[in-house]
Amino acid sequence: MSAEQLEELVRQFALRVKREQHEVEEVLGEVLQRLSALEQGQARQGGTEAAAAAPAGDDPAMPSPWSYRATEKDWRDLAGWVDWISTHYAPQLNLRIWPCWPSHGGVVEELAALHAAWRAAALADAESQSVSPDMAYWHQMWLWPTLDRIRQNYMFKSCETDHTPDRAGRPTDPTVLENRIAAAPARDKGKMST
Repeated sequence: MSAEQLEELVRQFALRVKREQHEVEEVLGEVLQRLSALEQGQARQGGTEAAAAAPAGDDPAMPSPWSYRATEKDWRDLAGWVDWISTHYAPQLNLRIWPCWPSHGGVVEELAALHAAWRAAALADAESQSVSPDMAYWHQMWLWPTLDRIRQNYMFKSCETDHTPDRAGRPTDPTVLENRIAAAPARDKGKMST
């Protein structure tokens, strides 16, 4: 393959990624909304455990984290996939996923998102009529950056020899919040700015 051909393939790949990224984001957003609506309907029919554990807030349309809405099958599927990643890719020690990952909420959410991105890429790759860059894109943009982020940003990295529970962050100071709300200009009342 000549340098020109390779350059053209890279250019086509970049254009395809740009075109399809927006579409994938829209489809994933719609799927997540439908899943959330379905699971909220199940919670109203007696499955109150997820609703009780959901983050504080009064908006029933607000989606909850994957770990709060996942079924037993979802958890087992994710665990099987994480084990496959760990053995199939056998990343260097500094990027390994420790066996206690289900005990770390942020790590769970990262791995669930990585799994969803892998499924989307694998399906797009399988359905492609020609050579597809979807899996290459997943590896470059999702797999290695996510594993690196997990090890850099979570207490998880201290679990190399023994599990160390997460130290929860401190909750929002209600006095500071009330002072901020009171100090907000009148047009900002009813909506929070960051």
